[in-house]
Amino acid sequence: MSLLTESLDLTSIDLYQYLQHYKQEQQMGDSLYATAVFFGSQIASALSYLESLHIYHRDIAARNCLVTLDLTIKLHDLAMCNEVYTDDYVSVTVSSDIESRRPIRWCAWETICLNRFTSKSDVFSFGVLLWEILTMAERPHSLLDDSQVLCNLRNSKHYLSIPSCGLDLIDLISSCWHKCDYDRPSFCQINHILCQKQEQLMTKNADTYQQMN
Repeated sequence: MSLLTESLDLTSIDLYQYLQHYKQEQQMGDSLYATAVFFGSQIASALSYLESLHIYHRDIAARNCLVTLDLTIKLHDLAMCNEVYTDDYVSVTVSSDIESRRPIRWCAWETICLNRFTSKSDVFSFGVLLWEILTMAERPHSLLDDSQVLCNLRNSKHYLSIPSCGLDLIDLISSCWHKCDYDRPSFCQINHILCQKQEQLMTKNADTYQQMN
């Protein structure tokens, strides 16, 4: 078996690093909502394609999205191999005498408690990814240690406060975190919603430009 992968420019960085850079420069604050919609729609489109093939990514996070020079997002799955992100992965017992390293702060409860991965568990993680963008790469549940995060997951508790800049996305993100995986939206639905929001932003910007001229 061989694997064909796309060659990317060496200047590409992952989305986590991209957000951290602009956070340090104190830029992008007023445009976080637009950034979440712009990047989120690209990622949702890629995941919608994987969903149509019944392929599950299992590690959706900003660290697993590359940003090219033209701001195109490329989905990958190499963060677990990167020493920079070692702390994001925790060994958990997923069944009797079997341990696996999981990105618990991005995981749906069923992936930890039932060892069940579906496109809907990817949807849960995608909600955390949108939250990462809106907070400029804050660490999910940063005030909790790993054992507390695991305890909350096993009790089906998950709550991340969505910043005010993301209020227009609160319904979408909250639906991604629904306790029942069957009630979470599909990536096709998510992509449709984000594309609509992107069109609304483009129309709004065009109207503003016309008013200024």
